[in-house]
Amino acid sequence: MSERILVVEDDPLIADTIRLNIRGEVPDADIIHVRTVQEARLAVERDEPYDFVYVDLWSDDVSGFQGLREFKKMFPGQSVLIAFRHLTMTA
Repeated sequence: MSERILVVEDDPLIADTIRLNIRGEVPDADIIHVRTVQEARLAVERDEPYDFVYVDLWSDDVSGFQGLREFKKMFPGQSVLIAFRHLTMTA
């Protein structure tokens, strides 16, 4: 079974780069791309669980940790990789 990865990134060029990097490590990954944290919430609600979610904190609909806090409240068990500017963290 392939890994399921959700990429939340509003910049299409960065999203493409992330997908290419993931494919280099996990060629058969099922990668879903959304542009906003709200779209990510909907994707997690309607789909099977993701192995992890990559979240850009500075997306079109949130800034900073507000969206991450809301997301983790709704889906406390979901693994999240957080990226912004030149710093990456996990939650």
